[in-house]
Order: sequence, then C-alpha cells, then structure tokens
Amino acid sequence: MNFPTLNNLLPFALFSTTLLLVDNVRAADVHSTEAETDTTQLSPVESHGTRAAQLSPLDLPGSHSRVDLSDDSVGDHQLEDILQQQAGIQVRQLGGRGQFSYPSIRGASGKQLQIVWDGIPLTTLNNSEGELPSVGLSALGSIDIYRGVAPVELAPTAIGGTIHLRSKDQFDTPASGHAYTSAGSYGYYSAGLWQQYQNDAWRFFAAADWMEAENDFDTRTDINAFNNPNESSTEKRLNNGADHRMALLRADYTGSTGIKPSLVYQYQKKRRELPGLRNIPQNDAYFASEDNRLSLRLNIPYSQQQQTDIITSVYTLDETYDDQGDNIGLGRQKNYYHTKGTDLRVNHHSDADNISNLLTLSVRSETTESDFALVSDATVELNCLTDSGCPYDYQRRQYQLGDRLSGHINDAIMLNGQLSVVKFSDTQQNHYGISDQHNNEQFTTGDAGVNFRLNDNNQLDVLISRQVRPVSTQELFGDRGLTEGNPDLKSETSKGIDAVWRMTSIYGEYSLSAYQRIRDNAIVASADSRGVIKYQNLTQTNHRGVELNLSIDLTHNLTLNGNSGWHRHTIAEHSRDFFVGKRVPNQRTWDNYYSLTYRHGNTGTSLAWLLQTGGFYETSNRLPIDDKNQIDWNIFYQLQNFRLQFNAFNLTDNQVSDFYDYPVPGRNYSIKLDYSW
Repeated sequence: MNFPTLNNLLPFALFSTTLLLVDNVRAADVHSTEAETDTTQLSPVESHGTRAAQLSPLDLPGSHSRVDLSDDSVGDHQLEDILQQQAGIQVRQLGGRGQFSYPSIRGASGKQLQIVWDGIPLTTLNNSEGELPSVGLSALGSIDIYRGVAPVELAPTAIGGTIHLRSKDQFDTPASGHAYTSAGSYGYYSAGLWQQYQNDAWRFFAAADWMEAENDFDTRTDINAFNNPNESSTEKRLNNGADHRMALLRADYTGSTGIKPSLVYQYQKKRRELPGLRNIPQNDAYFASEDNRLSLRLNIPYSQQQQTDIITSVYTLDETYDDQGDNIGLGRQKNYYHTKGTDLRVNHHSDADNISNLLTLSVRSETTESDFALVSDATVELNCLTDSGCPYDYQRRQYQLGDRLSGHINDAIMLNGQLSVVKFSDTQQNHYGISDQHNNEQFTTGDAGVNFRLNDNNQLDVLISRQVRPVSTQELFGDRGLTEGNPDLKSETSKGIDAVWRMTSIYGEYSLSAYQRIRDNAIVASADSRGVIKYQNLTQTNHRGVELNLSIDLTHNLTLNGNSGWHRHTIAEHSRDFFVGKRVPNQRTWDNYYSLTYRHGNTGTSLAWLLQTGGFYETSNRLPIDDKNQIDWNIFYQLQNFRLQFNAFNLTDNQVSDFYDYPVPGRNYSIKLDYSW
C-alpha cells in the first residue's frame, strides 16, 4: 500500500486550514469590501477565467464544469495550459509550445476523448485521435468539460470525456474588439484579435490567432550527442518548432422572425516539426494539417415549449507527413491524407410542466484518401498485392438516434436519463482489383442520474453510465503506413458511477467528486520488430479517484482557487498475468493546481503552483515518472484600454517529461500587450 507523502497531503491540509480561517478573514475584511466597491475582482486563476454561474450548461447530473474565459484573465496561455489547470485532466505534451499534446480525463486515452467546437465535432471519424486543435483563445468564450458522460447531442461515443469549445457570443455593447501580441523565450511569438458588431437583427463576430515557437531550448544530452559524441553536453533542441493559425467567422440572426439562422466558418492550420529522441542536424521531418469547416444552424421555435435545431456542416482536412530523410525511424515517407465529411443533426426540444425532452437524430459521413508520394505506382501496386502497405481509402458512416428526458419530482429532486442507438458502417476501399473490406456495428449507450437539492447551498449528484467507443478505421484496417489493421477488434465499453457534492456560500464555492469506471476490451497498441503497430483487445482496466475543487474569496482583493485529485488506474485483466494489477502507464496518482490572485486598482498579480506525482512510463511499472513541481507567476498593469503583462513560467526549472526521455523546456518568460476597444 502506498501512503500519502507530505506533498500529497499539503493541498488537503491547505483546504482544511482555509475553511477554518476564512470566517475570520472575511469578517475582518467586510468593511473594506464595502468601501472599495469600485475595484474589479480578477477572475479566478483556476481556469484563467471567471467561474461560470452554471457548472453544466444543460444542468446534467455528473462531474461537469464550465471554464469562462475573458481577455484580461487568460494570461499568455494556450488551450493546453487552460485544460491542465482543471480537475481530473492531465495534458501530455511533447517538448514545447505548439507541439503535440492531448488531454487525458480520468485516465482515458486520446482515442477515448472527443473535442467539439460550437457543437461541431473536431475529432474525425476515421482516426479519432484526441490531439488538441489549433484553436486560439481569442475566439473562445468558454470551455465545457464533461468528465465521462456528455450531452446526448454532442458526443455519444466518448467514453473518456468530452471537451466542448464555445465561441464568444455574449456582448454588452453594439461594437467592441480586442487585440494582443506577445513574445517570449525560445523563439515564441503570438498575436490575435477579435471584433464583434451587433444590432437589433444581426450579430457578427470574427477572430484570428497566430502562434509560432522555435522551441530551441537547451537540453542536456548523454554521450553520442551530435556535437560532442564522446561525453555528455548541453545543446539546443533541433527541428522542434511549431506554427499554428486559426480564424473564425460567425453571423447570427437575432431578429423577431420565426427561423433564426447562424452561419459559422472555422479554419485551422498548423505545422509541427518532428524532432527525434536525440538531435539530428539533418532532420527536417514535419507534420502539417489544414482544416476547413462550414456549418449552418437553423433554430425553429414553434412555441415557448417546443423548438427544433437543424445543424449541418461540411469539412475538409488535409494532412502531410514528411520524413524524406528517414530521421524519425519509420522509413522514408512523404504521405498525403485528404479527409472530407458531412454532418447533419436535428435536435427537437420540448417542455411540459416539470418535464423536458430532447430528441436527436444525426447522420455523419466521412471519407479519407491517402497518397504515398515517394512510392512509384508500380511499387504501390506490388505492396498492395503483397499486403506490404497500401494507400487505402476509408469511408465511415455514423447514424445516431438519441433521447434525453429530464424531470423534477419536486423542488429537491431532478431525474435525468439519456439513451442512444449508434450504428457504424465502414468500408476500406482497396485498389488493383483487391476486394473491399467492410465492417458494420451497432450498439446502445446510455446513462441515468439524479440531482438532490439538499438546501440552497448544497447539491448532490449521482450518475451511472454504460458507454461504448467504436473501433476506428485506423485500428480496423491500418493507416499512414505505420499500422496494421485488425478486423477482429471489439469496441471498448465503459461502465461507471459518479458522485458529486457541491457547496456554495458567501465565501466561495467547493465541490468533492468521486468516480469508479471499468473499461472492457481496452484497445492497446504494440509494435513488432519492423516497427509496425498492431492493435489488440488485451485488457480490462479499472479507474477510480477523488477530486476536490475550491474557489474562495479570502478578501475583497485576494482569491484562492485550485483543485486536488487522487487517481488509481490499474490493469484488471491482461493476456499476460504479469501485468495484472499493474498501473496503467502515463497516468499520475496525484495532481494538484492552486492559484493565489491579488488585484488592487490597475495592478494585479497571481502565483500558481502545479504538482503532479506518481505514475509510470510503461506497463511493467519499472520506469517511474518523476514529480512535476512547477510555479508560475505573472504581474500586469492596466492603463485605460492598454494592459501590459509579464509572465514567468516554470520558475522551479522542472524538466520532467510526459514522454519517456523526451527533452522538455525549463524556465521561460514572456511579455504580452493587450488593447481593447
């Protein structure tokens, strides 16, 4: 049995002590609060944004939360930084700003997670990897986080949680805007802006962000470094840059006519250089993608009790994997992948007395085509005929019929249930006369929850769920010249129970949640001697944990926000007995984030502490992950519409990597200038 250490217990001790002291602190400050009503309180740094009035936008039982973002509170952070600060989320990053990163919610893998932007899925059907998108914070007004079960109309197959990015849509003036620019260590630059205009009939919103980083930080190498092969040395990280660009255009009709249309265009473009585990001067490998999405939403109100939303979208995604020098170790490649898809969803809302119902129907179709540019047509044909790697085309269709029913038994009890029937139809379109391969699957997923309103300040949620994550076409048929398909794979299933207690008072907000999940037929990847990856159903995994959240106004100018979590993710079944009882790799045992924010007049400062402990890099549990202990600090000065901010990240110079032995940056700084109009 592992006993908690001092670092593990410190956050809970801090929480308990704060509860004991806050009454005295608040009482001593009440008179100064009344005398300084013109001072604006800085938004909680837990999310680098204000706390939402609603933890769940649809009031669903369960551990859901909303992170409200504002331009003067996000600091100089990217999307992955904001998510890292939330309870139960661990973001795995690969060596610097803008490099590969994906969030893990309560032990889930990237493929078990779904990311949605304004109701439009960003996660593709064919690959469904949970890599974070290139969405800048200029466009975002809030982030909804569902730690397990999501609304039935958003992500019916996300057994590992859902992240819903929501664009800005609430403005107090007919016209307003914001712009920023920042620069920092290791070749980091960024800029962005947004502008909105609204009248009695229309609301227009546009936003754009750009970020680039060389990520050429110093790294300590062992022997065999390129510049000093006989002994260890310090050298710059090579071929580790990133370039991200994003744009959003939105037009909403808000007039008095019955049908209200909304047109949205979303654009993302990114280029990530691909560094090897060790520096190679000749390495110029990279991955690039360009994503275009156009969607139209029609809101059709019939009465105050009934309305229908029709959402249709079309999208294209172009990806390039270029390693012509074979520097990454997977062979000379320059491959192109073109994905195009359509999505149609109809949501019908109806209310009657104390009961509300949502019926949703969706049809989604997606095709991915591949082209191996460095391989001749004759070689491609030979490879296809000998099953040695073929640029297949994939087509997947998803059909969903779902329903959510909510009802209040009385003022204190609310019941909620969701049910979805999902069907998939997959085709691997082969070339050169080889027969196409097909796969069809249908399953049912659902959940039931209850909300107890104990009194005005206390609520208790209990949620049980059964979810299914279908096998992706990449896992079924292989993809990108790196994976071998397994048509016998079974879909992953998840059974879970969540309980959440929430308390509010004049001093702040608190919540305590606990969860237990069992995932069957967990899909894992293994590589053979050639480096070719094959997927198999090997394990059952068990996930359980406890999470604490708090937001406390210590004084009128001083706010404490934070969260602590204990998680235990273990392998319950495995084809090899040796692994039974081992910890799921790359998952922390303890994660803590706390921030103290002070603001007075035009000046403000915040100090944030991140501590992650426990966990192993691999399944045999022989390579423990060191503690990640980081402190961030920022200070700003506001002069009318201008705001100047200095940020210091990772003051502890902690360089613990989320990927074994991969170099990561240490201490770094940035300066940011904002202007609002």
